[in-house]
Amino acid sequence: MKKSESLIFICSPLRDYIDTEGKLNGVEENIERARAYGAYCVETLGYRKAFVPHNIATFLDARNKEEDSLGATMSKAALRQCHAVAVCGDYVSPGMRAEIEEAESCGMHTGGVPKNVLNTVIAAATPNSTSTANSCVQIVE
Repeated sequence: MKKSESLIFICSPLRDYIDTEGKLNGVEENIERARAYGAYCVETLGYRKAFVPHNIATFLDARNKEEDSLGATMSKAALRQCHAVAVCGDYVSPGMRAEIEEAESCGMHTGGVPKNVLNTVIAAATPNSTSTANSCVQIVE
């Protein structure tokens, strides 16, 4: 299937975490980054649409175990409908690890794009941020 007909799933951190430079990355910033990664995959890499599971967090309470579990289930169901997964960031959270395992169980393979992609996307998503990423976006197809 051509990229222009494909859906890509954005796999990146949601919850707060400390990056490799010691900076706290909060949920709101992570949601904005995930949306920017999705836009990058559509506008630059040529995918038809991007599914950003972080949008689920806007109507579910991740602090509630039942709602968090529901969000993870919804996210995995959406992942199975996609044709590729963009693994983004310099930190792989437990939720991301579960999404990557799900992608692998669906027979998706790993490839990559240039290392400077994340820094470009981060700069566009968070213009006042000094964050950088130390890893590349990997596309699992």
